[in-house]
Order: sequence, then structure tokens, then C-alpha cells
Amino acid sequence: MVPRGRLPSPVLHRADPADPAGARLTARLRGAAGHRIRDAGSTVIQAARDLHLSWPTVMEAFRTQARDVTEAPLPQVAVLGIDETRRGRPRWEQDADTDKWRLTRDRWHTGFVDALGHGGLLGQVEGRTAADALALLATTDLDWRKGIGHIAIDMSATYRAAIRIGLPDATVVVDHFHVVQLANKMLSIVRRRTTAETRGRRGRASDPEWKARRRLLLGREDLTDDQFSTMWNTLLGEGKIGRTLLTAWTCSRNEAASRRPPGVSWCGACSASHAGAGAERKK
Repeated sequence: MVPRGRLPSPVLHRADPADPAGARLTARLRGAAGHRIRDAGSTVIQAARDLHLSWPTVMEAFRTQARDVTEAPLPQVAVLGIDETRRGRPRWEQDADTDKWRLTRDRWHTGFVDALGHGGLLGQVEGRTAADALALLATTDLDWRKGIGHIAIDMSATYRAAIRIGLPDATVVVDHFHVVQLANKMLSIVRRRTTAETRGRRGRASDPEWKARRRLLLGREDLTDDQFSTMWNTLLGEGKIGRTLLTAWTCSRNEAASRRPPGVSWCGACSASHAGAGAERKK
């Protein structure tokens, strides 16, 4: 308690010249609120609770800090990545004259990222049509677009058409994930079709090709020598079904050969045992 007749000394703060007269918040506090969201990954409501500020105040501080990033020139990019992102729900409005519904907010957005460097997200536009991607490219400088050598997409014909118009000199590549995904889908279709044609029924848990279905979706580099040897020799002993699946598996893995570690062969250290097993079957 403060003794009677004595008052505590007031705490004085030096005024910041950047703060306008009559301001209720200092520029330093507003900057701290914006940095919490922009750099620290905090949400608006969490930053408001931590700093004892209102939501509109913190959101406005974030907008001010975000302008330093959004208005800054784009870094030079050698490999540009284009992909779609689902964000929220679509919104529709009914035309008062025609009574027809029209889309006012798309749930899909197109994003540009630096796929090779450290630029991160470069831009985002609502929609995922070729016109939307071209509209985002139109906001960039011509010299920046000329510096792009490769573009990574996900087998989208829409984005391919936009690239052909906006970046005709860039080389289009498909990322490994979608290549492997398509190869695995093809392999599963071949397995089901071959089983139905040969056995006249659907696959069962006792079928060797059904037991090996998980390993067939893996690459040679993801299998141990014992796992690969078991899968290979078992399917090879099944005749037509096994040979068809092993051929399809080899083709699918060739599609993803670029992601195979150096020095890893199809048979690896157990190639001799596979050759011996095949020779024994021929006898």
C-alpha cells in the first residue's frame, strides 16, 4: 500500500515522433500486431487477445504490414509452379432481370509459387480457368516472365493452354507426385482387369496379385531386397497374370525413374537370386 499523503511516481514514456497527436495507439504497438500475423503465423483474433486490442484494429495493422510484401517487386524465378487451391465456398447471386443464378465468388483459386527458390507464394487469383491464370501473368513485368525457364503443373490442360499463350518460351514439366499417382492408377486398373479376364472373377485375398497390391504401388527404391524378391518371384510363378503385372509395374516405375536414387537398379543386390529362380522355373 502507498503511505497516506504520498502518491506513486507516474511512469513517463517518451513520445514517438511517428505517432500523430491524439493517437490512442503507438506505431510500435500497431507494428507489433501486424508482425504477429504476417511473420509469426498468428491469427487475427489471437493477436488481438494477446495485445488486448480489438479485431478491426489488428486487422488494419496486418493490412499495413502486408503492403510491404504485396507491393514489393517479385523475385526472379527460374521454375514457376502453378496449381489450384480450394478456398471457402462458392457464392451465387440471382439476377433480378433474368432470374438466372451467376457465380460471384469461386471456391477455387490459382496460385503461383517459386518452385525452385525461396520466394514462396508469388500471387493468387480467384478462379482456375486459363483466363484467370493469364490475368495474373498480365500483372507481372515482361522481363520477369522472360526469366522463367520451366513451369511445373499438374497435367492440367487449362493451365497448359494459358502457358502456351502467356509463356510460350518456357518448358512445361509435370511434378513427380501426379506422374506417380497416374502410374499407380494405371497399375491398379491393369491388376483388376487381368484378374477378371484370367480368373473370371474379382480378386480375392488369397490371390498372389491381391497380396502384392501394396508393394506394386511402391518403387524399387522403397522396397527392401527381401520384399522385392518375394514380390517378383511370386508373381513370376503365376504365369500370365504375374508377367502382365510385372510388365505394367516396370513401365509405371520407369515413369518415375527420375526420382530413383543413384545406384539403385531394378533387382539390386538380389538380382542373382532372381535370375536363379527364373532359371529353376524354366527347368
